[in-house]
Amino acid sequence: MTTAMTVGMLAGCGDGKETAVNEQTEAQQAEVKSEETTQTTDAIENSDLSGVQISFLNTKGEVQTALEEMAEVFKEETGIEVEILACGTGESPYTKVTSAYNSGTAPTMAMLDNTDIVSLAEEYAVDLSAESWVADCEGQTMSVNGTI
Repeated sequence: MTTAMTVGMLAGCGDGKETAVNEQTEAQQAEVKSEETTQTTDAIENSDLSGVQISFLNTKGEVQTALEEMAEVFKEETGIEVEILACGTGESPYTKVTSAYNSGTAPTMAMLDNTDIVSLAEEYAVDLSAESWVADCEGQTMSVNGTI
């Protein structure tokens, strides 16, 4: 028992170099993150998007509260208001979004299943493959009928 206690006490001893290196690395990482946040904030503040309103159709009820909370944080940071529209229990996302399109109140964005996207693509999709930002989204887009 004495040996275990002695080893444990000595484990805390040392020249402190490793701790100093870890603290320096953490400080450098924090500084980089702070610079990135400042750049992002400056870009947002310099944009003229404050007051913009967009809507998002959420078809996954289990994330409704989280999306609403994220929308509030996003609004505080950007000035952009995101209305999170819920798809009701038992309500078909396909029916909800097609009704919204037909009434002229389509959401800006929607969370849909792939089968719904394919069904809606012919009538409602816009080909975005020529947009400059598409190259930055490699592996994050889906081609429907040969277009992004």
